[in-house]
Amino acid sequence: MTTMLSPTPGAGITTARPTRPRHIQQGLRERLAPYAYVAPFFLLFLIFGLFPLLFTFYVALFDWNPIGEHHFVGLDNFSQLMHDPRFWGALRNTFLIWVLSTVPQLLIALGTAHVLNHPGCGRPGFSGCRCSCPTSPPWRRRPSSSPSSSTATTACSTGSWSCWVSTTSTSRRRSGAATS
Repeated sequence: MTTMLSPTPGAGITTARPTRPRHIQQGLRERLAPYAYVAPFFLLFLIFGLFPLLFTFYVALFDWNPIGEHHFVGLDNFSQLMHDPRFWGALRNTFLIWVLSTVPQLLIALGTAHVLNHPGCGRPGFSGCRCSCPTSPPWRRRPSSSPSSSTATTACSTGSWSCWVSTTSTSRRRSGAATS
């Protein structure tokens, strides 16, 4: 003989308050994650970038004596600045230094990226170069190649800089593929 027990209707039943489905909560976390990743940057930018910039503008509106009184002069400091020949010389020097440092740096970076991004680059067998900074330890500057691979790696070292040049036999593969 078997006995089946059934719960009494209404006894022990609790109603759960409605919550968001799990997939909606997970989607919300995924949408908010990028903002959480960039929030420290914006916080540090506000503290060390924007606040000093705004405080500098505030100070420029006053005849600012660090020890004594501060007298509001408005935009008079800026009008005096427009008539100062030293300001225009400093502005010209700043612009020239910016142009003479930025333009060559960008041209060299784009040229290097072009050379490293296009394998071959007019020379058969050249496939790329990897450079390490001078702070890398000597044991990391050794070339890593296995005799069984079809790619030979050569290391060239100048001072503490090192560069690995990887060569492959692309010209032999092309000529072999063309004849067969």
